[in-house]
Amino acid sequence: WEEGDNTITAGSSGNKTFTARWLVRGYLISFDTRGGSTVLPQNILPDNAITLPDPPTRIGHIFDGWFIDSSCTDPWNFTYDRVTNDMTLYARWQLEPIQAFPNPTAGEVNIINNVDNAEVLVYTMDGRLLQRRHADRIDLSSYPAGIYLLRVEKTTLKIIKK
Repeated sequence: WEEGDNTITAGSSGNKTFTARWLVRGYLISFDTRGGSTVLPQNILPDNAITLPDPPTRIGHIFDGWFIDSSCTDPWNFTYDRVTNDMTLYARWQLEPIQAFPNPTAGEVNIINNVDNAEVLVYTMDGRLLQRRHADRIDLSSYPAGIYLLRVEKTTLKIIKK
């Protein structure tokens, strides 16, 4: 309630007019980036849309959207969905594809996006295992020219050795 300067003098009398003032409580929207860069929370009024934040970043990953559930199966639609309570949106990530360069190579091959430092296996085209190691660089200089397979987790890359 308000009246003028918000003070009522003790002992005052007479008719007074008061005005009701309502404060609408907003809802706190938090963003759990699950290992990505920070996204600031938003305070959103009821039945309003959340402002789409800039996408977070995470080394070796591609941002794949915001989700209502922590298992990232129910996406939040920033155009149609409306806020009805405090909530947390969860980031979903996809691994960036593992790549190797230079290809073709005269010797060393650099492996990028092996974010978990997974074991790298080197095979001949007939399936013979030549090397296995946790590394972001493989040296093929001691092998003859030909095609070799690099296996990193579920990814197989063909490398041409000059």
